[in-house]
Amino acid sequence: MGYSLPILVGCIAVTFLSCGENLRQTQEAAKALSTMAEHAPKMEALQKQIEQRQAERRAKGDTTAMHYEKLLEYIPSSVNGFSSVGEPEGSTSTMGDFSLSTAKRTYQGSDGAELTIELVDYNANAAALALAGMGVFLNLSVDNPEERSRTFDPQLPTSGAWESLKKRSHIAEVTYVLGGRFLLHITATKQESTDRVKAIAQQLNLRALASM
Repeated sequence: MGYSLPILVGCIAVTFLSCGENLRQTQEAAKALSTMAEHAPKMEALQKQIEQRQAERRAKGDTTAMHYEKLLEYIPSSVNGFSSVGEPEGSTSTMGDFSLSTAKRTYQGSDGAELTIELVDYNANAAALALAGMGVFLNLSVDNPEERSRTFDPQLPTSGAWESLKKRSHIAEVTYVLGGRFLLHITATKQESTDRVKAIAQQLNLRALASM
């Protein structure tokens, strides 16, 4: 079961248009919506593919999100010049057929930069994943005085990705949907590009996650 494409596009439209504080941003939102319409068949196919992956897992008895402690094993305690600070965070929630697990670590770099890595398992809820992450599969890009963002292909099964640099605050972010199941979000401060967060993502076992 999943959200219909019109509902999904409508939700994304509200998100884009709510950010339209001036004519330029409104024009960018209109362009993004046009791109979404052009890619409607692809989005429908991807939604079905995500649901098919979920059905295959269910047939094997893999019906719930993995426990957050298991999820944390995919997030290392140190990575690319960053060391973990504080205790890792996580939770697993279940309600009937619904389950969701999140795991998160916070890091400090030698240069004072802060890093967070968060991993979410949507195994039991393909519809929620589609709503949260379908945009990474679109051919979208934004470049203005505030940010530079774009989607890119991570070359993994049923996966897509989005990178973003906030130019004024120097915050870099990368988001992956992996295997139609996991949502990975990495954020770092004091960055001039997204190169570092993308390199950190490559140090995680993305292929294993995408193959589940």
